[in-house]
Amino acid sequence: MIYADFEYYRDVFHGTKIKEQAEFEGLAVKATADLDRLTFGRIDPEAPISEAVKNAMCAIAETRKAYESGEAGIASASIGKKSVTYANANKQTYEKDSYKAAYPFLVNTGLLYRGFYPGESR
Repeated sequence: MIYADFEYYRDVFHGTKIKEQAEFEGLAVKATADLDRLTFGRIDPEAPISEAVKNAMCAIAETRKAYESGEAGIASASIGKKSVTYANANKQTYEKDSYKAAYPFLVNTGLLYRGFYPGESR
């Protein structure tokens, strides 16, 4: 189950980096898994999905697209005589960037809390 569909991404989130629905769906599956990892599995798929969760998933999908297309690995670029320098874009860097993308949407939800809530299984 993904948390937001392409229509939400395009019309509500106003995303522009992912152009095609098929591409979005593939990225959304991965972004949902990433979001579940970031939130320690606290998003209840049976409950209505909040705007914050949908927006965070869309932001992570855009981050994943940048990494998969190689855009995120660019450290510097020049136009005259074309020069591109690539940074070391590894998994750890992606995880940090996906957290940064989701953070503004999830900061006040409690979903990023790294401790245990009373009654929560450990």
